[in-house]
Amino acid sequence: MLFPRRSARRAFSRLELLACVLAFTLVALVVLPTLATSHARNDRVRCFNNLRQIGNAVRQFALEHEGFPQWRFQAGEDGNYNNPGKHDLWFQYWWLRDLIKDPRILMDPGETRANARVAASWDLGPHGLMSYKNSAVAYILGLDSTTLFPQNLLVADRHVSDVGVGSCSSGINTAVRIFNNPFGGPEARWLNEVHGAFGNLALTDGSVVAADTDALRRALRSNEDNNELHVMMADW
Repeated sequence: MLFPRRSARRAFSRLELLACVLAFTLVALVVLPTLATSHARNDRVRCFNNLRQIGNAVRQFALEHEGFPQWRFQAGEDGNYNNPGKHDLWFQYWWLRDLIKDPRILMDPGETRANARVAASWDLGPHGLMSYKNSAVAYILGLDSTTLFPQNLLVADRHVSDVGVGSCSSGINTAVRIFNNPFGGPEARWLNEVHGAFGNLALTDGSVVAADTDALRRALRSNEDNNELHVMMADW
């Protein structure tokens, strides 16, 4: 009796297997950097949109209060100048909760801190801003800002260089000075965190600027006092 002949199964040779591995490696080397770049770009865009919303909230309060933000006004005038909690960055954002609406936008999608959290509410619950505090905040505030000057810095990415605590007329004892002296002194720069050598700035005219270090310095020069700017950061 004749039986049909089975075709012999041909296995990969070592050389062919090595060629396949090499091909997959080359594809990965091409695709992965592109995906990483695309992901970083998306993070910057989402951060840009976050700052637009936060900046508009801070700006709206200022426009309704003679051009100044809440840390310049007494409690009887809707501000928190004489409130003991005003020295905490998260508290300043909590103060504007009715204008900001969504506490999730306080966190930068490109944040690199291990303790970073996204607040789901404004309260003291397990996922609330009052519980997470500065762990749920990724943006600094420009303490010298006023809508009387349209290019003042309102809000910015946190990864900007600073030179330590300095006095500020707002009375906030956590104020940090950023020097920007083009005549031989220290100049502001983006630190290699969050978005690398780029960052976003929300200004008092309602605009948001995607800035490299040169653009950051130009923006700061428009509202600095004696080559320095006061901002509110957190001890992250």
